[in-house]
Amino acid sequence: KKNKATCPYSPCQGTPAPAPVSVPDLECEDAKPGSACYTKVAWAMSDGIYKHPNWYPGLTPNSTVKDFQRVIHKLDKVTCPDNPCVSSST
Repeated sequence: KKNKATCPYSPCQGTPAPAPVSVPDLECEDAKPGSACYTKVAWAMSDGIYKHPNWYPGLTPNSTVKDFQRVIHKLDKVTCPDNPCVSSST
């Protein structure tokens, strides 16, 4: 006979499933030339980082395209809906 105090699920078969955990956005796509995201990343690298460095926390003029895309994605998911993909060579 199952004890409802220790196993509130019916039928009770071992340990209950853990509560759902929120999963971070695992979608990735590198900004492609001609896309709005690529245009914004290119401007950020050529002009924005110099004119408004505070808009790009943690970045420098030597940061990579992927670094800029990652920051812009955090700030503007409409223009850059995806994080850049992680390179296997890193």
